[in-house]
Amino acid sequence: MKKLIYSISFIFFAMGLMAQTTTKIAFVDTQVILEAMPAYQNAMKHKKLLKNYKRNISDLMVISFNVEKLYYSLSKINSIRL
Repeated sequence: MKKLIYSISFIFFAMGLMAQTTTKIAFVDTQVILEAMPAYQNAMKHKKLLKNYKRNISDLMVISFNVEKLYYSLSKINSIRL
């Protein structure tokens, strides 16, 4: 019986040591890895271009809406004069 208890406790002790040695933690700085990749740099350039294009399009839309308002307001004034 003593041999059984010793062998079971030895197995649990050995398993505990194995579990401690296999646990490894690493912190990876993915930002550094991504910035080193040419494809990522190219994508960031395209992202900046896209942002500029979106801003330009929204500015043009605001201008077109203002022109449309002006057109309708002038057409109402001209229709009243007739």
